[in-house]
Amino acid sequence: MNESCGNALVVKEVNTALVSKALQNCRTATKQELSQLTGLSLMTVGTILLQLEESGEVLQGEQVPSAGGRPSRQYRYNADSTLRLAVQTLKKDGFDTAEICVANAFDEIVYLKEFRVSHMEAQSFFAPIDDVLNAYPAIRSIAVGLPGVVQGDTVVSCDFGRLAGCDLGTLFRERYGLPVVLDNDVNCVVAGRCGGRELQPETAVVALYFPRVCALGAGIWIGSGVYRGFRSYAGEVSDMPLGIDWCSDQTLYDDELKLAAAIAKLVTSLCCVLDPQEIVLYGRVLTERHLNLILEHLKRTDKLSGDACSGTRARLPEIVLSPEFETDYRNGLLHQARSLLKPAFELRRN
Repeated sequence: MNESCGNALVVKEVNTALVSKALQNCRTATKQELSQLTGLSLMTVGTILLQLEESGEVLQGEQVPSAGGRPSRQYRYNADSTLRLAVQTLKKDGFDTAEICVANAFDEIVYLKEFRVSHMEAQSFFAPIDDVLNAYPAIRSIAVGLPGVVQGDTVVSCDFGRLAGCDLGTLFRERYGLPVVLDNDVNCVVAGRCGGRELQPETAVVALYFPRVCALGAGIWIGSGVYRGFRSYAGEVSDMPLGIDWCSDQTLYDDELKLAAAIAKLVTSLCCVLDPQEIVLYGRVLTERHLNLILEHLKRTDKLSGDACSGTRARLPEIVLSPEFETDYRNGLLHQARSLLKPAFELRRN
């Protein structure tokens, strides 16, 4: 393939993505409206719409009046033409649990089911996912969240011991022939909370998850994406040398004051390194009383509250308690599954 031919194919792919994205955002639009939104000519938009109709991604709508001319044809984005599969795993009520979710292009949930096993392993996923893919052949990508350290396609360590060392991403990709992404559960949670927000490039948000039965973890969002670190180890805050045994000392979670002091110590350390705008606390063990005790402890120790008299800027971030762990987890996975469908190239209008 010569260079000019290759360039033409790239431009065609980018233009198609522009029209598709514009119509997806509007849900319905005329050819003229899409031309204005994308900056492409009416002829180019018309050609692309015809191709998208043939693939089933776009459906013809009704004729609508136009200013001073013939009625214009509306086009409707077919949200169910491109589906995403999210698999979130966690320890729940003493079981290894996975939730399988299918969402369309408008983030509407079209399928949601949970299954539990005594010991999660690679083969545990196959039959449930096989059934879903057979029922929804329009699925185009798969995202899997796991409680552990993930590097690329490999599960380095995991609360599900039988998955540790497993090349799960490659197994899924070879079995299903679809793009696949694996990630740590709390990375997915912070992506679910921040993925739809417009944050400044230097803004950091930290999600902290306290599962009690397993090691706590953190997800770090900086600017426009999850920060995973050089070896995908960022967020393994239970290993920080703070003198706190988050895993074995279950009395920690039974003593409100002791737990609040420990979390305040962790928050102080994270603030000194990341200076986050927001820290979000997740976990069934936590209550509003815990949050109030944490804030009181931080203000009492005066490490982060600043000194109004001397004009020192307050360094205490917004600290919130969220009950939406599983919802943010699911949304983060769907956000990552969507990113797998983006074109390799993107043109931006000045």
